[in-house]
Amino acid sequence: MGATNSKETNCKLDFQIDPTKMNIVDASRLYYREKVLPVEQALNLDIIYGPPMCDAEFGSPPLLLFLGPFSSGKTTMIRYMLNMDYPGMSIGPEPSTDRDWVILWGPKSQAVSMHTVVHDSSFPYQEIYRFGGEYLNKCSAAYCPCDLLLNMIIVDTPGIMATDKMNTVRYYDRDAVIRYWIEKADRIVVVFDVFKLDISEDMKELVNIISPYEYKCLIVLNKADQISMIQLHRAQDALTWSLGRSFKCRDLPFVHVGSFWDQPIKDNAMRNMFVSYEAKLLEQINRMNTDVHVRRFNEVIQRAKMAQAHALISRYLVGRYKPEQTMHRSFQKTLAERLNKGIYRKLIRKHKLLECDLPSAYMVYKHVTSEYYDISKTRVSRQLMETLNNFIKNDLNQLAKLLPAELAKENYGAEMLHQPQQEQIRKQSNWNVVKQAAKENNWHQKFLSLKPKRGLLSWGQMKLLLNMTGLSINTLTHIWSLVDRNKDGRVNEYEFYLINWLIRSVMRGQQLPDELPKLLRPPELHGKTCPTKKGIRQKKFNARKLKVKQKTPST
Repeated sequence: MGATNSKETNCKLDFQIDPTKMNIVDASRLYYREKVLPVEQALNLDIIYGPPMCDAEFGSPPLLLFLGPFSSGKTTMIRYMLNMDYPGMSIGPEPSTDRDWVILWGPKSQAVSMHTVVHDSSFPYQEIYRFGGEYLNKCSAAYCPCDLLLNMIIVDTPGIMATDKMNTVRYYDRDAVIRYWIEKADRIVVVFDVFKLDISEDMKELVNIISPYEYKCLIVLNKADQISMIQLHRAQDALTWSLGRSFKCRDLPFVHVGSFWDQPIKDNAMRNMFVSYEAKLLEQINRMNTDVHVRRFNEVIQRAKMAQAHALISRYLVGRYKPEQTMHRSFQKTLAERLNKGIYRKLIRKHKLLECDLPSAYMVYKHVTSEYYDISKTRVSRQLMETLNNFIKNDLNQLAKLLPAELAKENYGAEMLHQPQQEQIRKQSNWNVVKQAAKENNWHQKFLSLKPKRGLLSWGQMKLLLNMTGLSINTLTHIWSLVDRNKDGRVNEYEFYLINWLIRSVMRGQQLPDELPKLLRPPELHGKTCPTKKGIRQKKFNARKLKVKQKTPST
């Protein structure tokens, strides 16, 4: 935050902006940099409203922010979405994430210190250096070769803990950091553990910070498959009621329930409900790619109107107060009375402003009493004001016309994020994966326990085992038809492995293919029988007999 020493700051455009020859990203960047930013810098508005927008921010992917109590499953949910671990990731029942992680796309997996990343001109959040070196020590960037990260940036944060503020020492302003990420986020996923519904004082403070941005929030009740249906409904109602009071809104927040990890759902009766909630959640996340342009356009408008209001107030206050008067205790009250009773009314009437476009009296007081502000000097020149007013009155209309065309140019987010495991059956799995799963789960002994006849099992022999899975008869029939290729109603041991693997895949939320991929097909053993217990014993006996015979000397 540098002080502006000159009495006036002038801005002269070297070219005429033609928005019809640009897209919404380039036009917004140029308009903001040439017509809004000079006024913000002249008034040092970053003192009270945070850092300005940088060039890289306009063209960057949307930001998905994860917040919530510790051990609620935030990092696990990110891994579930990415289908991979990000470098530096830590998961555990204790508070394991000790820093903010900014997860971006990169050609190889690597973790990079934020001290380095903030100097990269392509990094959209360079302004976090303003929070100081202590915060940069507690923030890192994780680069992953995951295609999902081409369409979004994810921020993973440490869990909110119930701490004693008197004994907790932080060398940076954590609330300001969280507020910064919340303002920049296009969606905020607030994750709660189904077993930890009590909202601590620190969590309430977080909710208060989030409240103005409630429209961005997606509430998730995680680990929901570990309790019964009745308990889940009670937990969902309790969380909805608590958040409704905390958000202080008329409409109750919608709570998505599910179990966002790579393990099978424990209660199959709740599977369809979880799939439905997950589809709604992913749909909201996918919409970020269209909403991001609207959000940035609105942010430019907001910043322009706030800069205009502060510039008008600044010009009005020049000469009416001396710098030493701002040090008096009564100045805040006097300024508030003058603003609310006189100045604001004149500005609304003369410049046709809306009351909602004017800052609060406290924000004006905070601004003019800053060490970087001199209330006795004019901060914004007439030329700067004319440029800004022209942007608000005329250029915004031209810029707004680009928005529908940009959104219709391509179907943003159509193939962006699906239920994370759906495509694995077809693309990433092969027979070796099935064979390894059979070894880990001892499916060979399970096969033998069903007493196969000549190394083959029928549907009747497997009926009890299949019914215990909890899957519908249609799903089980489809799995059987995929595996039993010669349609004789019997499967060998390798095909038995494949049936078990497909059942486990469906229970993890994957979709069955219409036709079994070639890579998943077991070796051609259907014409041959797999070895039974009796066959294995006979084979071992014959081998020992042959060995003894070879050792016996001939007479």
